[in-house]
Amino acid sequence: MTSSERRRLYSLLTDKDRAAEVMAYLDDDAQRDLTVEMTQEQVADLLDRMEADDATDVVENLPDALRESIMSTLDGDADELRDLLAWPSDTAGGLMSPAVFSTPETATCGQAIIRLQEMAEDLDSVFYLYVVDSRDRLSGVVSLRKLLIHPPSTPLVSVMTSDVISVQPDRDQEEVARVVARYDLLAVPVVGTAGELLGIITVDDVLDVVQEEAVEDMLLMAGVGEDADSPNNSVFRLAQLRFGWLIATAVGGMLADRIYHWYGAYIPIEVVGGLVPVIMGMGGNVGIQSGTLAIRGIATGRVHVKGGAGFVWREARVGLLLGLGYGMLLGLYGLFLGAGSMPLVGLTVGISVCLAIILGSILGSSLPILLHRWGADPAIATGPFVTTGVDILGIVAYFSVARVLLGSG
Repeated sequence: MTSSERRRLYSLLTDKDRAAEVMAYLDDDAQRDLTVEMTQEQVADLLDRMEADDATDVVENLPDALRESIMSTLDGDADELRDLLAWPSDTAGGLMSPAVFSTPETATCGQAIIRLQEMAEDLDSVFYLYVVDSRDRLSGVVSLRKLLIHPPSTPLVSVMTSDVISVQPDRDQEEVARVVARYDLLAVPVVGTAGELLGIITVDDVLDVVQEEAVEDMLLMAGVGEDADSPNNSVFRLAQLRFGWLIATAVGGMLADRIYHWYGAYIPIEVVGGLVPVIMGMGGNVGIQSGTLAIRGIATGRVHVKGGAGFVWREARVGLLLGLGYGMLLGLYGLFLGAGSMPLVGLTVGISVCLAIILGSILGSSLPILLHRWGADPAIATGPFVTTGVDILGIVAYFSVARVLLGSG
């Protein structure tokens, strides 16, 4: 929908509770678009009807001045919203909902069921019962199934699982998604430094994170930046977002041109120069393949920084096999190209392709791991950086081999 169509349709929602529910499902751009023309009272009423974690998302999309004025008009929920807003939106604290189904350790299954019935209006999603001690520290978890199949007099401590999978509020949202996926959880509790239960993150919020991270990685790998798909960006802003990413390609191209001319004094460029795109293409494609596998492995937890050397070594061996295969294939073409006058062209091409593919595998697999270790998003590695880096290394390898085998000095 266009912005005007979206606002017109939303204005037809006369049921305010339904309007609040719809707002919670919209993305950031749509929320900003709809709230920009609302009065302060309308936004405040909307927030009062939303769950705290959903209201937090809406508040984050408001202009700073409007955000502060609205927060001052809210009732007791304002403190809860401020607590959530204190955490960055891409952390567990920013994702969590403070509405948690919890009971003290002294409770029984029957008492817990009664408490659930009393809290039904305040709980958006209930998957587990969390058991806390007298200091509100998380001590166990009970599934709803266990709660229902045991007699009402059964103490919760006798059926709870004390080894609870939890996350800290400053945990990155991507790591939270990995935890939920690894242990097949419907919700994961968020605990403070002293073990106190702060809130929960439900699987629907995790699915939003997975989609968000996948889109971000796709855009970064394409070298256009994570904000480039916003419909509110002007043409100038879109060009500005892409400009910086293309610097690496432009600089790499100029460097390749200098290498090309420098080696021209030592090797027959007219014979081997036509195969430069082949060398660059083979190495660059293998580099992107290795980089993509590295990013996927980091995202799923199969590739760790400490164990990254093993992954790089595996990709290097894969690159060696690919290099040998395609080196022989293109070497035969080079042999035909230089038949008669320069029979070593085939050997030059074969060795160069093999080296370019091996270098592409090593660079493509190692750069995302290094970026991840330095705290940067590894997805940027498979954009212009890997392709440009592999292109330069491939040209240097090709011309260096050509100078040794074909050079005049």
